[in-house]
Amino acid sequence: MASTEKLRKFVMDTKFNKFITTIIIFNAILIGLETYPAIYQQFYTYFVVIDLIILAIFTIEVVLKIIVLKIFLQMVGIYLILS
Repeated sequence: MASTEKLRKFVMDTKFNKFITTIIIFNAILIGLETYPAIYQQFYTYFVVIDLIILAIFTIEVVLKIIVLKIFLQMVGIYLILS
């Protein structure tokens, strides 16, 4: 039970959310830069690699939040059943 509580605290922490928000803003800037063909063609490989890294970060975030919310909903469900 302690590990699930640690995971919940990590995922719901403001530092984690600020990190994700920073990644979202950075990704938006990259998307904007991709609209300039000269820049995009020159740094194509970097754009692709960074896009994949950002996608991996977003995927991990979603999976962690689903795990935490599933655990939370199970706990609330058990509480409602017992009360």
